[in-house]
Amino acid sequence: MLGLRLGGKERLIYKTRTGLEYDLTEWPQSHVDFLRRAYLRYLNDMKYMDFAALIFERDSPLHGITNPTKAPLFRVLTDLKYRLGVKQNYYAKDWEGDIDPIWPLTE
Repeated sequence: MLGLRLGGKERLIYKTRTGLEYDLTEWPQSHVDFLRRAYLRYLNDMKYMDFAALIFERDSPLHGITNPTKAPLFRVLTDLKYRLGVKQNYYAKDWEGDIDPIWPLTE
């Protein structure tokens, strides 16, 4: 993720391994908070299958919504899930750049 300034406002951009960019400043706070918690689990090398399950756990903003796979939160969590899968040898790395994303949120 990258912190960028545009028109005096800082934008927090998460860039996926495929190059898609998501501006977290436009997200509901509950989505940002959930992403922070998921990212900390990613950093702590949570087991891949457990990380995959947390995407739709009861506390997830994606739990129970219509078409959750269209939500930007789902796409970013899936990107983190895939990166974690590479780190834990579930998948082969198939993109340019580092495995870990650049993280613009302060923790």
